[in-house]
Amino acid sequence: TLISVHAAEAGLKGLRLRWRNSGAVAYTDQVLLRRIVGNFLANAIRYTERGGVLIGCRRHAGRNWIEVWDTGIGIPADKTEVIFEEFSQLNDDARRRGSGLGLAIVAKTARLLNLEIRVRSRPGRGSLFAIELPPGRAAMVTETLPAPGGARSVRLALVEDNAELRNALVCALNTAGHEVVAAPDGATLFAQLDGQRPDAVISDYRLAARESGFDVIQAARAQFGESLPALLITGDTDPALVRSMADRGIPVCYKPLQVSALLAFISEATERRAR
Repeated sequence: TLISVHAAEAGLKGLRLRWRNSGAVAYTDQVLLRRIVGNFLANAIRYTERGGVLIGCRRHAGRNWIEVWDTGIGIPADKTEVIFEEFSQLNDDARRRGSGLGLAIVAKTARLLNLEIRVRSRPGRGSLFAIELPPGRAAMVTETLPAPGGARSVRLALVEDNAELRNALVCALNTAGHEVVAAPDGATLFAQLDGQRPDAVISDYRLAARESGFDVIQAARAQFGESLPALLITGDTDPALVRSMADRGIPVCYKPLQVSALLAFISEATERRAR
């Protein structure tokens, strides 16, 4: 699901985003581990302009690790510890926009899970960020899988003018334990919300009557605050659209829609806002 969430941004930059499947089994908090790996992936894509990003699992020093490799700008050897400190900022134009807070949270989360992080980097050549995987057994995974409604339940605003697809999405999101306020257009949605703020808004891009999903998101953020998480769903692969939405902090999920990618977005966006 993390690959689906980050594929659009990588594709926009012309980067290859690859992964290698593994049969390794780990026993840890899956939400926190996903948050760590998601941060590694987001940073790898952000600071890579050419080449690609690879995620995989391999053994190192007798232990399994999830590793994220990139061909980006890299980090000086004397700065690899500094980047995990809160509010640290490297004196590099390409990284001036980052505060280092994301990696500070990663470091704290790894300590909470009692897991080790490895970093290797060469300026101008790329970086490796890895998180240790504590060993587990397949039986343990089966025993501890959460029920469909076990994730934190959130209230979602959904706009989709295709009734069949809208009903299918509502069914899938309800099954995952979420409350959904669904409508075919923005006006109907806001009437149903009746001034109550949702946890996130999800909209198809091309709606009827020349309305767009971006119009819906703009109106929702104007009413409920600019920090409201939002996602566009579209079958339009125009890079200009993706770039335009990325500039506004709106991720794009492509049709045919993968429900797993949609659920991953909801989980990451709402958890991030709750911190």
